[in-house]
Amino acid sequence: MATPTELRDLIDHLIDPAFDTDQTLAEIETRAHADGVLLADLSSLISLVFEPLVSSMVRNRLLSKCLIPRGDYFVPAEIILRVLAAIGAPEVYYSKGKQHKLKRFSLPTQQRILQWTINSLPFFGPDLVKTLQRSLPILFGLLSYEFLRPHISTLIIVATSRHKRTQEKTVSPYKDLGSFQKGPLRTWHVQLVTDLLERFPMDPSLKALMLHISRSSSSRDFYQLFGKHHSFSFTRSSGFIAVPEDTFSAILRLKDGLHNDGLSEEILGLHQDLSQIYKEFERSPKKRRLDLQALLENDPFNSMLSERKVPISSIDSVPSLISNLENISFINPSSVFAQKPSLNHRFRCLYASLILLNSSLSHVFFKKLSSALQHHILLQDTSGAYRDFSVDSFGKYGTVKHFRSELESFLMAPASGLEKRLLFFENQLRFMPYYHLTSGKCIITALNRLLSCVNDLLAQKRTNANTLIPRLFIRLTVLIRKLGQGNEAGEILTSITPLIFHMIDRFWVRLELTSKLSFLAFMNSTIAFATKKLDSWQNAACLIPPPSLVFRLVVSVNPIVVSETLGYIAMIKKLRLSESDALKLSLKNAYVMDSINFVWRDMAFKNEKRTINQGMYLHPQFIQRMSGLDFFSNSELILIKSVGGIVQNPSFAYLCAELVWKLEDMEAEISTRHPGPISEQSVARMNEDADVTWLNMNYQELKVSLLNSLDVMGFHGIAELLFTSLKPLVNQRASESAR
Repeated sequence: MATPTELRDLIDHLIDPAFDTDQTLAEIETRAHADGVLLADLSSLISLVFEPLVSSMVRNRLLSKCLIPRGDYFVPAEIILRVLAAIGAPEVYYSKGKQHKLKRFSLPTQQRILQWTINSLPFFGPDLVKTLQRSLPILFGLLSYEFLRPHISTLIIVATSRHKRTQEKTVSPYKDLGSFQKGPLRTWHVQLVTDLLERFPMDPSLKALMLHISRSSSSRDFYQLFGKHHSFSFTRSSGFIAVPEDTFSAILRLKDGLHNDGLSEEILGLHQDLSQIYKEFERSPKKRRLDLQALLENDPFNSMLSERKVPISSIDSVPSLISNLENISFINPSSVFAQKPSLNHRFRCLYASLILLNSSLSHVFFKKLSSALQHHILLQDTSGAYRDFSVDSFGKYGTVKHFRSELESFLMAPASGLEKRLLFFENQLRFMPYYHLTSGKCIITALNRLLSCVNDLLAQKRTNANTLIPRLFIRLTVLIRKLGQGNEAGEILTSITPLIFHMIDRFWVRLELTSKLSFLAFMNSTIAFATKKLDSWQNAACLIPPPSLVFRLVVSVNPIVVSETLGYIAMIKKLRLSESDALKLSLKNAYVMDSINFVWRDMAFKNEKRTINQGMYLHPQFIQRMSGLDFFSNSELILIKSVGGIVQNPSFAYLCAELVWKLEDMEAEISTRHPGPISEQSVARMNEDADVTWLNMNYQELKVSLLNSLDVMGFHGIAELLFTSLKPLVNQRASESAR
């Protein structure tokens, strides 16, 4: 038998770097299993466990194989308090004006410490229950940590159960007194467990704890607090707590009679009492076989199957996820949809996605996620649930397709009331990246309702809607491209473009510039896609806007708006329209001709019957009255016929003036600069004046030079229309790469 001095020496060797740690640990393990550990040595080993500088390997081996009480003494109950003080999450505190972080052991180490405590509970003797009851506030507080719940639940159950051998000294007998105040349990204890069970309805440790509480008292307090959970089935097989390990040799040694004295008998008696408590949560063999078979087929993540399970809360990196993939316990998958994501939210989503990629729709894991999705997302009226929604995390891994029916239910859900309509708009935008996963009919219905909602919001002058419109058009563009060449893209465009044109035309003045530009970007991207991918599309006419919208954009004072609109007009020339679309065909031709007359030919608003010169469909009398306005009739500097030309157009006039100045600066021989607005007559006068040396180019050449410069500056739309529509400009585009 090893003498105390020898074991004491081994403990000293353990902290001495001159000795081999593995060999020393092996010797301590051998001696501890053979003889147990004296109280003084046990205290020293426990102090090493809580020493921050000790390595995790040494700490875990001590906990697993070395801390074995002899059984001829009671372990001081203060060690329980020391254990509880060492577990939990890291905390930040302030001292003397500085921030400090209270570090904790790793999650597996904390679980190992608690497991040793549960293994050793009988050795704490008569002070066990009293100490645990005094620690109940701490224990209930620790229930918020998922990875600790099986062990903490066990300690709470032990503290609040009836014990034959400790009841007279430490615990008043439970009686049906109608109030928790007569026993160790308090109303707030039950309320806390109830609240946690609301958040984690599938957690087996919470179920076990609530089952224990329900057995502990029949008072009306309990039923008032927990009556709303009557729909949950709390059976003996539904709960799970941590129990002592069968391999813990300290109890085996006492059962073998190695220490036959009064203390040993009392320890064994307490062990029997605790064993009766643990049996309350054991399953019958038949029930275990049935549950095991169902879980193996449907839910490989249930932590009750194996002690090797690793809680999802301990996964904090990709390597830890990969190494523990087959042993991860994810009891509450609905946490990925929580409004306040957990610290390892990303890895929860990744793990859930990996499981879904290899699961069927009948899988228990999928059913849990589906139920949580419908509860937290589809039935919520608060934007917070959507703001933190994890669908984007699933989208990264291609698993949103599993929730097609849930998405379709959401898309078809009605929205009513102004406040809900704004929320409806926001939430639909979040799901638009996944519209393509649903049916074409569902997409059309959802988009029509969404555009109707936006129309109503703009009618009510809701400024928030204006900020969301750019996202709407960006996601519409992506959606059309995702649908590809199929008929669905054409059907969707046929359905939504009339609504979009009407909305933009009606509320153009109220839209912010970003909304206007996003609309034009969507239209240009869509028509470019349509002309390339939908050559045989029979409904191309839907992409031709109404005249009121087109010419509103052409006469805009913003050069980007004008250029993008003219670029769109250049693209609609390529559309193949059927004979039944005669009206749209005439509109297409009129848009091209009237736009060219306006910005290039100095023939703005030219209207000729039986031709495609329609004067922007303005009434002839209106054009005549407009020509009589003072700034057109009292000066020859600006004429109505040339007001839209690039050198006088309000959107391009200053840009062109700067470009002319640059041309003049490049000519060293010029004797004067061009004064005032540029026109064909002013350029002719400059060139005909013998006393003036100016640019060596006529009016048309000057305009071509300016047009090429605008093209280089990024105004490709106006350049595309003019260079591809006018024969005199063929081959005069300076750079094909500018397009």
